Amino acid sequence: MNFKFFANVFKNTVEDHKQTYGENYDPGKNYPGFTGVIEIPKSQLQEHVTYYHYSCQTELKRNYLNEEVVPIRINGWAKQSETTGKTYLSLQFEPDYKTMKAAEEAQRAEAASVAPPAPAPAPAPVDQAAQSLAAATGGDVLF
Repeated sequence: MNFKFFANVFKNTVEDHKQTYGENYDPGKNYPGFTGVIEIPKSQLQEHVTYYHYSCQTELKRNYLNEEVVPIRINGWAKQSETTGKTYLSLQFEPDYKTMKAAEEAQRAEAASVAPPAPAPAPAPVDQAAQSLAAATGGDVLF
């Protein structure tokens, strides 16, 4: 359940909004002051989903507006774009440590509660199978 992914959040100006929305730009609207995109690498997606799945089975969820939530730790750095010179906030998302440990325990408990499949019956020896076939068809077994 170890994942890390990033997002970059840029401050938006009126000019940025005009460029983004083109002729649909409306100066009377309240546009966001900051925008960005979270990019989750495909290779980490399963770990991310597993964290959510097993975190929901723990007692570490917090109450927010009468909703249970799964915490994600966020780290941030102020950076400057080499191409545009714009200052932005670079964010890193990762599991909350206590929740991750509880989720790992929930995953282990689930795995332990699932009984292993029964072993397949051992195949009958060839001689025994041949004799059974011969008896069923009225034939003789030749070795």
